[in-house]
Amino acid sequence: MRSHRVVRAAMVAVLAAATGALGFWAGRTTMRPIEVDSDAPASAVVVPVQQQTVGRTLTLNVTVTQPRQPLAVNSLAGVVTQVAKAGTFENGAVLYTVGPDRVRVVVGSFPFYRDLTVEDTGADVRQLRDILVDLKYLKESGTRFDWATQVAVKAWQKKLGAPQTGSVKLGELVVVKKAPASIRYDTELLRVGALLVGGEKLVFVSDGTPSFELIVAEEQARLIPQTATIVVPYEKQKWPAVIAEVSRDQQGQVVHELTAPRGGPVCGTQCALLAFTSPELTLLSSVQVVPPVTGPAVPAAAVSVGADGQAVVTVVTSDGTREVRKVTVTGSQDGVAVVEGVTVGEQVEALAGSSTAVVPSAEPSR
Repeated sequence: MRSHRVVRAAMVAVLAAATGALGFWAGRTTMRPIEVDSDAPASAVVVPVQQQTVGRTLTLNVTVTQPRQPLAVNSLAGVVTQVAKAGTFENGAVLYTVGPDRVRVVVGSFPFYRDLTVEDTGADVRQLRDILVDLKYLKESGTRFDWATQVAVKAWQKKLGAPQTGSVKLGELVVVKKAPASIRYDTELLRVGALLVGGEKLVFVSDGTPSFELIVAEEQARLIPQTATIVVPYEKQKWPAVIAEVSRDQQGQVVHELTAPRGGPVCGTQCALLAFTSPELTLLSSVQVVPPVTGPAVPAAAVSVGADGQAVVTVVTSDGTREVRKVTVTGSQDGVAVVEGVTVGEQVEALAGSSTAVVPSAEPSR
């Protein structure tokens, strides 16, 4: 009698471990502790059918890169005393400081090519005055650097804490076509304490379509089917993605090129939101490798093969009657199977005899 109880207890422990493992994948619902029918054979335990969700999601890094091009060549000589964090800049924002001189990003149509001071005229003066009007330091534009322009420049310099010279040095204004602008630096050259002599390419603007890649080792790649659904988060956005192409890099890693579900960049029309503070971004993303399936769930060990090759379970009624019933397995994961053909609340036998569990492969095919 004692031996009989020990065998039964061991089987309950094994089944409970298999059932409990689903909690890692199964989302919000978990199976309750198993209740053993005292009239069940010693070779079986009886468990309730429960509503459950099975599936598998991996959390992996997606790498985002974007082509860049030099925005301007540095024209100031001296020691770098301040560098703003790379990212998105508005019109008039300071990028970095050389000595006392603030280098600012401004909206315009062509680069400045000379120092500008009182009595200068030309299209570049008009562009400077347009900027001062946009920043509300000047009321109207024009092609002449007059007294009003000088006053406006001094007011801007005072606001920035720079020397109030009333003139603009070549190299102080970096022109972009529109703002906000996503700007990156050459961090090897542009850093506090660095000595600049002029001619350095320090500032870059993102140019072109961002690419999204999921790069993993061969072992991880085997878990990711071509049909995997991927969600790439960025700030408040969640962009769905699919695998477009698969290749290998020089290190032997598997590279999954991602696109939006209907093609095009993963970020769609929101790519301007991406702020590149370095050559690439790393976004922790979710990869659905086994699609979720919800329905009546039983331990995988409760599913066996009938004489005709059909999956079956043994249903135990309230009066102890045992019925072998055909079922269809719609999903499985970690010892739990979702099946069609039983109802939540019914009782089924598990670990009965030497039956072979019938479950789909948990390892996706590539």
